[in-house]
Parts: sequence; C-alpha cells; structure tokens
Amino acid sequence: MKPDDLAALPDGMNAEEVEPYFRELLQLARSPDSTDSLAIARAFWQLADRQWHAYEPLARELQEQVDDWVVRNWDSSSREFVETIVGVIARLALPRAWDTLKASVQTDLSDDVRAEIEAAIAELERGDPGDPWSGMRMKD
Repeated sequence: MKPDDLAALPDGMNAEEVEPYFRELLQLARSPDSTDSLAIARAFWQLADRQWHAYEPLARELQEQVDDWVVRNWDSSSREFVETIVGVIARLALPRAWDTLKASVQTDLSDDVRAEIEAAIAELERGDPGDPWSGMRMKD
C-alpha cells in the first residue's frame, strides 16, 4: 500500500472496515524506509475522516499508536503538515498530539503556521477536543 492510495477508499466505511487500513498504515509509518511524514499525515487524515464518519472512536490501541506517531513526527516548520495533522487530531481525539499542538504555540513558528495553530486551538476548544463529535451535540 502507498499512502496516496487511501484517498481512493470509499467515503462510507464502518469502523471495522477502516481498522485494517490503520494497522497497515501504522506498520508502513514505522518502517525504516518511511521518510515522507507529510504523505503519512495525509494518509492518516484520509483514514481519520472515514473513522469520524463511522461515528465510532478508533480502537484505543490504534489511537495511542497514531497519537505516538504524530508526537514523534511533529513538524511545526510545515504549514501543510500542521494543517493536515490538525484534522487527524480533531477526528481521532489524540490527547498527546493535542498537548503538542497547544505547546507548539510557545515555540518559534512562522506567522502562517502560528495562525493555523491558533485558529485550530480556538476552534477545537469551542467544543471538547477529547470528543470528536462534541460539535454535533445539541446544546441545552
């Protein structure tokens, strides 16, 4: 599997159908030959979007592995990486990656990356960053 292949998956997949792709992508991401973090991030976004639309949380084991990958591969020098990975963090409720995102505001960032991160934090904090569907719930 190539990370770009995941864009061709059907939009409507259930959690059981998405899970094997997460496992395969995680294996690929851990491979010594895997050096393109942006391509992996885009692939995680494709799967995270399908998982989110299944309205089921990702299995805890997989969530932790994706969270770990994001933290280890965090690249705040790339606006495209940040923009892509914010969608993964939001859709999968990745707690360590969320903390990394928030902490990165205190680092030396380009103006466009800082703006992207600050906007993402503001948007996610309107709901519950630990609940990907919190924005869909009716407020009393």
